[in-house]
Amino acid sequence: MAHRISGSNGGFTGAASLLAIRSGVSAAGMVERIFSFNSGEIGKIDVRVTDISIENQDYRSVEVQTWGGAYVLAETIVEHPEQFGLVFRIGEDYTCGERPLRVLQLGAGTGLVGLTAAKVLVASLAKRDCRATVVATDFYPSVLDNLKTNIEKKVPREPE
Repeated sequence: MAHRISGSNGGFTGAASLLAIRSGVSAAGMVERIFSFNSGEIGKIDVRVTDISIENQDYRSVEVQTWGGAYVLAETIVEHPEQFGLVFRIGEDYTCGERPLRVLQLGAGTGLVGLTAAKVLVASLAKRDCRATVVATDFYPSVLDNLKTNIEKKVPREPE
């Protein structure tokens, strides 16, 4: 069966709609997923995210579901954090600079990639006096609400 992707906003709505229909995610309901990644250098990283139902068949909110590409990127970050500047090898003569490392994830969806990067940083920088900040953001209100919930459940805030 062939599907045509079209829409007044450059095809995004049509593409998102097609993706959601073909994936069957609109009927999935709320699902908590646990993604486990392993790295010889860092060890095991577990990330929990909640996928929620698409809002009233509005396929612009398709990012409330974890995409396969997010899983692939998160897995690559854990397996090769040095390629993303997220790990400092044990024994290297490295002193943290005055400025903290900053990671920005645009279009974060459920936050899988940002949460994974944060956990890699925690594991990598645990024995160093280094600071890092991970910021994850998105556009659509229900996606942002779910992203905020995923982050607040998984990452305890430091006292101010």
